[in-house]
Amino acid sequence: MKGLPLSAALSGSLPCIGCGYELKGMSIRSVCPECGTAIRATILYKVDPEADEFRPMLTPRLTAACLVTLPASAFLLALSGWAVRIADISAILTGVSHSALRSAAPWDLYLAVIAGLSTLGLIRPSSSIAWWKSLAASVAALCFLPLVWAVHEIGRIDAQRSMPYFSSVISRDRVELHMVLWLCLGLIVVGLRPVARDLVRRSLALRTGRVDRQTMLAMIVASALVLIGDAGRWWSATGEQPHAMAVGTLIVALGALFVTVGLATAIVDGWRIGLAIRQPAPGRRQVFGDPPPGLPN
Repeated sequence: MKGLPLSAALSGSLPCIGCGYELKGMSIRSVCPECGTAIRATILYKVDPEADEFRPMLTPRLTAACLVTLPASAFLLALSGWAVRIADISAILTGVSHSALRSAAPWDLYLAVIAGLSTLGLIRPSSSIAWWKSLAASVAALCFLPLVWAVHEIGRIDAQRSMPYFSSVISRDRVELHMVLWLCLGLIVVGLRPVARDLVRRSLALRTGRVDRQTMLAMIVASALVLIGDAGRWWSATGEQPHAMAVGTLIVALGALFVTVGLATAIVDGWRIGLAIRQPAPGRRQVFGDPPPGLPN
């Protein structure tokens, strides 16, 4: 409210934060006539001081949709992998095979393709985005090509060799494909992070820390952790370090778990950012109108 006279009135729509009562036309020194909440409190909570600086989104609905479909499809892909691994453990304990789950491999491929297509909607969400951020997002989109190929090849191998993480013999070609998959995933997150940070700024709740969010940096670290575990498994396949297989498998599981949790959080964050894109918080000009002559904008 800096630069506004104490007698300033709200010229734009502003629902009360306490009860939703329309405060338009009231002085900023007043309180809500319905619930008594100070109008200044509503202004501080709802009015975005940076809103007037943002350029309009080129395709707000498409961008908002991609912010949800990308992490959601990746999350379902992760759950599919966990389901097969849990089925492997169940088969070891009970002796009952769950081979039907392996027929879900085509769905894994479809989910990976959907995630890749969703990335295209985040390459240039607004006309003001820096060229290098769009370039990084474009590289992230291209990384889905080897990722989809790796998902396809892993599914083909798993259909022929059961229980890749609970066998005494490690398939080095599968481990290598798995490393390609997670390397691509890490590069995708790195490439999308600059654009995502710009989009986060459009969400007042996320930008001001009113809600918690999983940082993409943590997902990058978790992806690196999986690669370290895969390196240990690949090394154990040479026969020089047999204990590296168990350690590597544990590291892979931990890293994959962290990424799965991060993807679940990213779905929520994507939804929140999407709401801010479709229904942005009002800016100072929207609520107070143009400032009087002599006052800063």
